[in-house]
Amino acid sequence: MDDPFRFVRFHSPALGFVTYVPHDLLPGSVSGDGGDSVVVGANYQGNQREDVYLTLSFFPAGVSLEQAQENTFARLAGEGLSGVEPIEPGDHPNA
Repeated sequence: MDDPFRFVRFHSPALGFVTYVPHDLLPGSVSGDGGDSVVVGANYQGNQREDVYLTLSFFPAGVSLEQAQENTFARLAGEGLSGVEPIEPGDHPNA
């Protein structure tokens, strides 16, 4: 029999954001001049991986899609990632 998935509730009152994440992931929130983010990091079997994470960015009102993409690509380039392109709805086989 498969083990059931266990989830924990993550709530960021500052962002008004609530979600549930698998128990072996580490959620947190970060605020900065460019907006706020929720970062969910990997912690598989107690081994935290700094290079495996998901970031959800919340930009201030008035930020256009193009500005948000530029900000995101600049942040990724700052982390050593390049050649990242946006995926338009329907362009990805899993979209």
